[in-house]
Amino acid sequence: MKHSYLDILDEVKQKYGDRLNDKLISLKITQSDEGCYLHSEYSDEPGCLYIEELDIISDDDLIPLSEVLNPSYFNPNLGLDENARRFIEELDEYTIMMCFNKIIP
Repeated sequence: MKHSYLDILDEVKQKYGDRLNDKLISLKITQSDEGCYLHSEYSDEPGCLYIEELDIISDDDLIPLSEVLNPSYFNPNLGLDENARRFIEELDEYTIMMCFNKIIP
């Protein structure tokens, strides 16, 4: 299984500035044929890598079809660049706080 990744820390820092956890040292979107993930690392936890599935965030338009397909907003068929763009440009601060509370405490 091949994984691809894209470092998004600089873009997320630019968007959220000092609202980000100041201990966040690495933030990457990764994806394989099976799914999309968020990898994060923090300076106060050396050697600890958080890996969180992005399929917890649903595309509201696809929820009615959830019995036949995965309604995740982050889809490995879209490509890594598109999934990274969606995370950076389309997720709001509240969603990130609720789903990934270490990134924006």
